[in-house]
Amino acid sequence: MNFALLYRGEAEVSSGTASILYATIPLITVIAVTRLGLQPLRAREVLGAVIGLAGVALVFSGELSGGGPPIALAAVFVGAIAAALSAVALKLGPPQSTWPANALGSAVGLAVCCAVSLALGERWILPRGAAAWGPILYLVATGNLIAYALLGWLLTKWRVTSVNAMSLVIPVIAVLLGAAIRAETPGPGTVLGAALVLAGVSLTLFVGRR
Repeated sequence: MNFALLYRGEAEVSSGTASILYATIPLITVIAVTRLGLQPLRAREVLGAVIGLAGVALVFSGELSGGGPPIALAAVFVGAIAAALSAVALKLGPPQSTWPANALGSAVGLAVCCAVSLALGERWILPRGAAAWGPILYLVATGNLIAYALLGWLLTKWRVTSVNAMSLVIPVIAVLLGAAIRAETPGPGTVLGAALVLAGVSLTLFVGRR
């Protein structure tokens, strides 16, 4: 569901704004696990989430002026909430195999997305050509099979707040890939923002551990 909401929102919201809204995932996770009694509140996790969010905002500060329609912004933010709570839900449940859990979640998401699409009266058209199928197959392989398999495995080893803190690194990786593949030149604000993101993630993952 989070991918569907993100796709819907990004049709009208800049990628920078969407990245910042998604950077709230670690903070949402901290609030959720505390309220549900899954983990005690740790100040360094809250501080790490806030620092990381500030870093992402700085990385994409040049794209914030446009904003977006309230419905599109809400779709992206609800998608972020769904992404955060999905990891929390997996942690709350009994230990289970990653692959069946991923398959079941995907099947339920497919049914819900199809029902919403029908209710909205959307036309169903299959993609045509490699240019259309390529991104879809990439998302299936990396965004679903690999990413969610790793997520499920990490949740058996780490605290859910630590796992979701890793989502802050995604915008930084995107900037690095842009520089490496498209010869983009990050500005000083982007570099400083990336440093803040890494500081926030490091604070969550490493500081205070024994």
